[in-house]
Amino acid sequence: MEYEYEHITTEENTIEKIAENLTYKQQGIFLLMTTERMFQVYKKYAKGQQWDRTEKLNAFLEDCWDAMINDMEFDYITDRIKPILDESEDQDKFLYECMDDCPQYIMEIDEENDEIPNYMEILSKIVIYIHKLLRQTAVISILKKKDNIKKELVVGIFNFPFLEKFLCYYSPQILEAKENGIDDLFSQHELVKLEFEREKRDIEYLKNEKNMQNIYKKYHYDLQENILGEYWLNSDSQKIDEQQFEECEEEKNTPEYYFKYACKGDETGNYEHAIVLYGAVIVFQPDNVEAYNRRGIDFMRLGQFQQAISDFNKVIELNPNDARPYSSLGAIYTYFQDYKKAFPYYSKAIEIEPDEEANYHNLGVLYNKLKNYKKAIPYFEKSIALNPNFEVSYFNRADSYIALKQYQKAIEDLNKAIALKSDYIDAYINRAEIYDKLKEYQKAIEDFSKVIALCTDIIGVYCKRGDIYFKLKEYQKAISDYSKEIEINPNDKEVYLNRSKAYRAIGEKEKAVADKTTAKKLQ
Repeated sequence: MEYEYEHITTEENTIEKIAENLTYKQQGIFLLMTTERMFQVYKKYAKGQQWDRTEKLNAFLEDCWDAMINDMEFDYITDRIKPILDESEDQDKFLYECMDDCPQYIMEIDEENDEIPNYMEILSKIVIYIHKLLRQTAVISILKKKDNIKKELVVGIFNFPFLEKFLCYYSPQILEAKENGIDDLFSQHELVKLEFEREKRDIEYLKNEKNMQNIYKKYHYDLQENILGEYWLNSDSQKIDEQQFEECEEEKNTPEYYFKYACKGDETGNYEHAIVLYGAVIVFQPDNVEAYNRRGIDFMRLGQFQQAISDFNKVIELNPNDARPYSSLGAIYTYFQDYKKAFPYYSKAIEIEPDEEANYHNLGVLYNKLKNYKKAIPYFEKSIALNPNFEVSYFNRADSYIALKQYQKAIEDLNKAIALKSDYIDAYINRAEIYDKLKEYQKAIEDFSKVIALCTDIIGVYCKRGDIYFKLKEYQKAISDYSKEIEINPNDKEVYLNRSKAYRAIGEKEKAVADKTTAKKLQ
């Protein structure tokens, strides 16, 4: 069965319009991202095969990343455009090299007389796209120093034609529809929707992320490989039978399937993947409140707050009596220190869910940030009354008491928080600092030591314990703690000054002077 991609899909046209303001370098990186996603499929199914060229193709991609990210130049890549620029160059050289890497040619399958296995033709297509990428990289290497001010998109979008070819091989219904000019089955397919959402997010990320190394780290692999791979090959690299495929399609092309695996993404911390899958749910069910709310939370986790705000507002539009989006919006505006905006959202959450302890706790935290500590305390009390085991309310009420210099009440709350959560590092630190204020130095040392036992590299803890040892005139212990603090945070001038004083106290003047000199350099 042969199907040729002959026209631009709606998805591809949309992506080109969204991407038209990318610079040439950004376009090249975007193309790399889409090619990497296809390469995951090749790697999975080429492993151990006679025609496996994974190592070579991976080296190609790595060099393309270096060319785009680090502006490195490779002669074998640059040579790809010589036949275009100079008609005397061998036009077929790189075509033969590409054929030498394609599975169907390596296995010497005669296209006219032999039937090419579908999986082998698909994998050969991936190889061709990687070789095309080398030429695109060469072109972009010349152009990337210019801004794309004319909105001339020079990269091709490979994944949509690839998916179209791929899906038409394995779904007779999609093939028949495409041949009759009907695109809906293709456009509504899971893989197409996932790729479309992924490419839109990639473009927005590229527009905002200026650190090239961050881009490389973030996109050097892709989470879609297993989704694509499940569709067409089993472990023996054979095509699944038609009945099995139809059952697979019936199960997968549903909002329930997407939602199930989006939730799994949340459970494993794959929030980007979950966002794509929740988006697929929303395509099927535009009024799915849970998908919008969960996707909004994932956007928050990734620091994409505008997208989160949009999703939470949509939840409110669909269900004004759901307290969760109000609470989340309150948290976002609190994070940005826009307390006036946060306040009505937290208040609305309490109005809708008056028996939810977290709603009262959130409003208490907001009052603490506004330094209205006396007004914060009743909200923490209400939260604790609803849930006596809500340790964070004890912790934050202790903050209120500390600000009001009611230290014994603060200690009682911190004791309770620690009893409920034995590894509550912040609670130990706050209690230690109170003991220090009260000159109960041994208790403070015990709490700081507990923090160090729980986590050895928290900035500031060794210094604070060192300060207490200094007050107790235990100078060697103080010097030891200051030295450990410097190992963790070598650019804090105050630690050098403190250690200088400790050295001076034991008569080591040269070391004291050296530390003071270092502190001055850090100013």
